Amino acid sequence: MDEMNTIWPFIGNDHAFNFLSKSIKANKLAQTYIFKGISNVGKTRAATQFAKILLCNSKNNIKPCGACLSCENLTTLKESNSDLYILKKDSDKKDISTEQVRDFIHNLSMSSFNNGYKIGIIKSAHHLNSSGFNALLKTLEEPNKKVIIILTTSSVTKIPMTIISRSQILRFKSVGQNLIYDLLIDKYKAERSEAKNLSHMCLGKPAIAIKLLENKEYQTKYINNINIFVDFNTSTLEIKLKKIEEIFPQKQEASVANLIAQKLIEAWLALLRDCLLLKFNQKIYVQHTMISEKLNTIQKNKSIGELLNIQTILKKSNRYLACNVSPKNVFDYIAINI
Repeated sequence: MDEMNTIWPFIGNDHAFNFLSKSIKANKLAQTYIFKGISNVGKTRAATQFAKILLCNSKNNIKPCGACLSCENLTTLKESNSDLYILKKDSDKKDISTEQVRDFIHNLSMSSFNNGYKIGIIKSAHHLNSSGFNALLKTLEEPNKKVIIILTTSSVTKIPMTIISRSQILRFKSVGQNLIYDLLIDKYKAERSEAKNLSHMCLGKPAIAIKLLENKEYQTKYINNINIFVDFNTSTLEIKLKKIEEIFPQKQEASVANLIAQKLIEAWLALLRDCLLLKFNQKIYVQHTMISEKLNTIQKNKSIGELLNIQTILKKSNRYLACNVSPKNVFDYIAINI
C-alpha cells in the first residue's frame, strides 16, 4: 500500500486527496472548503480525515498518528475535548436551523483545546436555510486563521455564490466499478458474484455498495423498491393505487414518507436508465444486472419516447417532493401517468 493510501484510506478521487496533501505540506490552507459531488462517494469521511490530520497532536503533519488524545476522540467522533464540530440536518427536520448554525459558529469561536485549529464540517450544507447561510457568511467575511470550515454537498447550486466565491472547491466523482469490486472482495470478503452485482448496483457509490453488503435489511428494502418499479410497469392502475396506499399509510410521519418517496424515485430513475441502455443494446453498462431479463421485458414493451416520458415524470415528481407536495399525491400522479 503506497503512502497516499495510508494517509487517505479511501478509493477513488485521488485528485482531491493529492491536492489536500500538498496544501498541508506547504501549509497553504483555505479557510473554507466545499467538497461537492454525488452522495455516498466519501465526501464527509474525507473531510473528517482532513480534520484528523490537522488536529493531530503529533509533530507529523502529513498523517494522523492515531494514538494521541485528538486522534482517539476523532476516531469515535466524541463531542468532548475535540476541536472538530459536525453540523448536520436532524432526520425529522426539513433543513438545518439557524439556531444550529449559531451554536456551530459559537463553538468554533471558542479557544482551541490544543492551541491549534478548530474545524467545522457542515454535512449536506445545501440543507441550510437562507438565515443559516447569512449567519455563516458573516463568519466567513471575518475569518479566524485557525478556523477551517468544510461544507459537503451533493447540490452545490443551492449554495449561495457569496459563499462559493470565498471557498476552495473540490469535486468528488463517482468511483470506478472495478475499484468498488476490488474493495468488496479484498476488504469485505464478499463473494465474487455478489461483489459484481453490488459494484454495478451502487452506480459509483462505494458507501452504498458496502451498506448493501453488510445491511441485509437495507438490501431487502432496496430490492423491494426495484420490484415495485417492475410491478408499476406491468400492473393495472387499480393495483398501482392500492400499492401506494400500502407504501404511504395515513398515519405515516411526513418526514418518513418523504424519505421513502425520494429513495423510490432515485432507485426508479436508475432502473429507467437501465431500460434505456438495454433499448440501445448497451447491456455492459446496466446497473441492475440481476434483473436484466425483467428490465428487458419492460423496454421491449415501451418505445424510446415512452421511456423518456417516464423519466420526465419521475424528475418532475422529485421537484414536487422538494416543494412539499404530499408523497402519496406525487405517487398517485406517477401511477396515473406511467
